[in-house]
Amino acid sequence: MDVDAVIREIARVLKPEGLFLFDTINRPRFSKLVAIKLAQDWAMTAFMPPDLHDWNQFITPAELRSALARHHLREDGLTGLKPGVSPPALIRLMRQLKKGRLSCGELGSRAAFVLTKDLRVSYIGHATKIASPEAAA
Repeated sequence: MDVDAVIREIARVLKPEGLFLFDTINRPRFSKLVAIKLAQDWAMTAFMPPDLHDWNQFITPAELRSALARHHLREDGLTGLKPGVSPPALIRLMRQLKKGRLSCGELGSRAAFVLTKDLRVSYIGHATKIASPEAAA
């Protein structure tokens, strides 16, 4: 995936002062453990298809900020997103899902994702298209 091309196209179609909302997965090693190993690879917890995510394609906040700035989108804040349950509780829920004792919707309800300052796995944010590139200076 070409992040720069994606952001360029988003900037092209947004009106001046248009709002771009995003969520993505970060690329530190910890995100590989959570998003790849737990959710896709490990037989005891995997509930997503293998090879659904490619860790090398995950986007760091710095990479995203840089692409946004290049295409005249002002990043207006990033916030982490994580399950609102402890890691052992999340693993138990994932095992219940894997065994068919829980639906994906029930997993989402019970895990109750919450906002956090921790951007290590997943983050959300928004950016605004700058009215004119000169306004960014």
